[in-house]
Amino acid sequence: MMAKMGIPRFRHFPWPTAPPAAAVLHAVTSLSELGAVRRIGISNDEVAITKTGEAISNFPVAPRHGCMLIHAGRLREGNNVEWRDVLVMVVCVVAALTVGDLFIPPPQEKKDEDK
Repeated sequence: MMAKMGIPRFRHFPWPTAPPAAAVLHAVTSLSELGAVRRIGISNDEVAITKTGEAISNFPVAPRHGCMLIHAGRLREGNNVEWRDVLVMVVCVVAALTVGDLFIPPPQEKKDEDK
């Protein structure tokens, strides 16, 4: 999101409470592996968002789940007859992965306090 907002130098951002440098580096590496950002500059200290990253950022899900949706949708470009089936399956998988607890626990029975 920072790259999308035009903030390429992630290490020098004035955070109110800065995350650990290792966590930021891990996040940038993960986004780079997904193809969402590309490193620019001599020191690789800056990133630029890619077209894939722009598309991923439109989904209100984690980047890896957005990437799954983008790639499933791109099957259509190859005239793959079964692209709709794959897209439906991927949407179901992403939905299942983003939901918290699938089961609602039964309500606790009230103990009779008069005993």
